[in-house]
Amino acid sequence: MWVSISSNLHLFYAFCLRLTELKIEKHTLVGNSTRLECKYDLQGEKLYTVKWYKDGNEFYRFLPGESPEIQVFDVTGVHVDVRSEENTDEIISKPKSFKF
Repeated sequence: MWVSISSNLHLFYAFCLRLTELKIEKHTLVGNSTRLECKYDLQGEKLYTVKWYKDGNEFYRFLPGESPEIQVFDVTGVHVDVRSEENTDEIISKPKSFKF
């Protein structure tokens, strides 16, 4: 069974952020991992935050300099693997459910 992952990219206006690449696998098997990747160019500025949403609900937040830097929120159908968050512009998600 395949599940389709759709992305709603919410970019809150930032003067110096330039999105260079957004990679999201179109299809993955339910229960299998998929990678969500967002590449950006800060153009010399400091990063404030990176957030990911599913159906309007935030499920991942990276806030450099905060404690903890990475926060994961409970959202139905999403499991975020934070064991190896070396690269904060990409995350691993295991879709647990899907909608028809």
